[in-house]
Amino acid sequence: MRPIFILCFLSLLIYSCGKGKEHNPSPSKGVQAISAMKRVMMKGDLSGKIAIDTLQKNKRLLGLGPIAKMKGEITLLRGKTYSSSFNEKDSSIVTHIDTEVSAPFFVFSYEKDLEPMEVPKKVKNIDQLEDWITEHIREDAEAFGFTVASHIRQANVHIQNLPDSVDVKSPQDAHIGQYKTRLTDRDVTLVGFFSDDDHGIFTHHGTNMHIHLVDEKNSMTAHLDAIDMESATIHLPLDVLKAR
Repeated sequence: MRPIFILCFLSLLIYSCGKGKEHNPSPSKGVQAISAMKRVMMKGDLSGKIAIDTLQKNKRLLGLGPIAKMKGEITLLRGKTYSSSFNEKDSSIVTHIDTEVSAPFFVFSYEKDLEPMEVPKKVKNIDQLEDWITEHIREDAEAFGFTVASHIRQANVHIQNLPDSVDVKSPQDAHIGQYKTRLTDRDVTLVGFFSDDDHGIFTHHGTNMHIHLVDEKNSMTAHLDAIDMESATIHLPLDVLKAR
């Protein structure tokens, strides 16, 4: 019996290691970050720290981050994983709806008790959106995820496309090879994370937001650099809003 028991135990251990740990985000856990942006930008740690298929599938899960080795972008929205990479053959963005990708850093959360709010027409760009959000949330609000449904006049986006030959030692190195493009006159969804205490973790220094754009009609996602919104509806968690 003893050899059989040991064999069963080893088989279970091998299966567990191969399957990988399943992450189980929940409303009580709030925003969760795997590794940190600064480890990629400053230390050149480009290896995958989380396989996206280990995240428990849920239609209320939001998430974003780059693809391992800085070869593209990943966005989670409504139970779908959008992963974009650069197609060298025809110099275009190719996006897949799948989960078989990993990220060197990643941030995700579970949407809960959201409040839809119309964004004023005067709020058109990223800085104005950040200021408007800041005005409407509590000063002690913890990090949170949000979505924005918007019709845009235009948006500048990029995806990472780091050459294999680059040895990353700085943010400038990490951005080498980015593929940039402009989108115009379309409906998009923004997936963002807001925090004033996570610079270098999942937001860049100088901003409290990290945002990806998803063009669901064309199944495309990318990192948002600039935007000109014609109209927008934002969904914010109720527990971060000021009392009204």
